[in-house]
Amino acid sequence: MVEEFVYYDPNKKVKFSFNPVTLEARIEEENADWESQYLPANFVSLRDEVVKAMNTYLSTQYRKGTADFAVYSEGDGS
Repeated sequence: MVEEFVYYDPNKKVKFSFNPVTLEARIEEENADWESQYLPANFVSLRDEVVKAMNTYLSTQYRKGTADFAVYSEGDGS
């Protein structure tokens, strides 16, 4: 079950909540390893490769802090 307004940052391995009314964010869990629980290892390694490539691309094409990206997967791991 997905909790409302609770998110996971796979790059920082942090589960956090965000309240859209008060605009407050709070770390719920550090060193969270959500991916190994729900995704096959080959998907995790593919995601890591995409993240690495995107970080390289952003660092060469944009000034630091002016662009960002996200990599998402579906519930079935795709």
